[in-house]
Amino acid sequence: MPRWTKSSRKRQSQLIKQWKPWNHSTGPRTEEGKEISSQNARKYPEEIQAILNYAKQTNTNLKKLNKELIEKFQEYGQLTDDDDGFDR
Repeated sequence: MPRWTKSSRKRQSQLIKQWKPWNHSTGPRTEEGKEISSQNARKYPEEIQAILNYAKQTNTNLKKLNKELIEKFQEYGQLTDDDDGFDR
């Protein structure tokens, strides 16, 4: 198996963009194939739920950290009460 160099990856990317294989994709054709593919999202429900839970916890933690940082900056006079720290 050959190793992918930066130049070979770039070349392959250009070729794929020329071929446009996504334009030729048909998806499942038979009823059986359609039934099977309709269940793809249900293959790994535990893993998907774990990822969603992790994302929610990370979001909660980031919101908490953001609030704490804003409070500290306000405490030291770096931010006003109506300033969220972002330049707009």
